[in-house]
Parts: sequence; C-alpha cells; structure tokens
Amino acid sequence: MEKSLYTAIKNQIIAELPEVYTIAMWNNQVQGIQDGTDESYRLPAIFIEFPDDAPCELVGNGIRVFDPFPITFHIVDNRLDNMDGTMEENFEVFTLKQKVRLKFQLFKVAGSGSFNCTSETTDKDHNNVYHFLQVFTTTWTDQGTNLPIGGYEDTAPHTTTITPSVN
Repeated sequence: MEKSLYTAIKNQIIAELPEVYTIAMWNNQVQGIQDGTDESYRLPAIFIEFPDDAPCELVGNGIRVFDPFPITFHIVDNRLDNMDGTMEENFEVFTLKQKVRLKFQLFKVAGSGSFNCTSETTDKDHNNVYHFLQVFTTTWTDQGTNLPIGGYEDTAPHTTTITPSVN
C-alpha cells in the first residue's frame, strides 16, 4: 500500500531538497545515534513514518480509503560548529525544516489528498542531534487490493456474436 506513496515522497525530497543525504523509513534511528548503535547514515536525514493504525473504510471492490492518514517526517541533523562564533548551534536546520514544510504543504500524489502540515514538534531528548517532527495529514486510497467488478476473476463461459441486419 504505502510503497508508491513512500516512493513519491522520496522522489520529491531528492528533487527539491538536495542537501538531504539520507532518506529512509523511520525505525527510531535517532535513538541509535544516542546509544551508539546506529551511525550508518549521513546527516541531514529525513525519515518517513507511516501510521501504525489508521482508520480506513472499505468503499467497495476491495478499495480502502484511509482518512485521516498522518505521515510524520523526522528531520534529523547534528550539531556542528558553523565557524561563525555560534559553537554547537546549527541554525541551518531551521532552514531545512522550513523548506520541508514548504515543499510538502499541499503536495499530492495519485491516490492521496493534499498534504497539510498539522503539527510540528521538537524532540529534545538527544545530545548533539536536532530532531524535528512534522506531521502532514492527508487521505490515502489503497487500490492495491482492488477486485474486478463482481468480486472475482473468471473467464466468461459464453461469447456473444451480434450480427446486425437491416430489413
């Protein structure tokens, strides 16, 4: 279901935010930085998180509509000396956070509604790492389980031939 949506988001980040080095699915990577178990990616990074449990409605023929469908963007960067006298204050991360919001506000792909940034929070529980969360709420139509009309696939047992005649 989410593969096409994730791919569209990733392609938008690649095209519009070239300063981002790592784009991946969210798997609590920031905690890995904190405890030293995961440093296998370059920063800045954006990790995409889909909801674990989103309400959906079956609208027929196997098509499901998720509404709302919140998608969390984890924007992660590390603290570096900007060589401007602001040791351990990376203000560029605020520029990146704003650019992400601008590039994805009203973003839309096939099967989704327009993205709307509905919340922004800062995770301050990590040393030397900036971690911002932006939640974009949309709707998502999953047609991956679309059934043919009638609910099953079958070959028609008869063929009909129509021969027009004029009297």
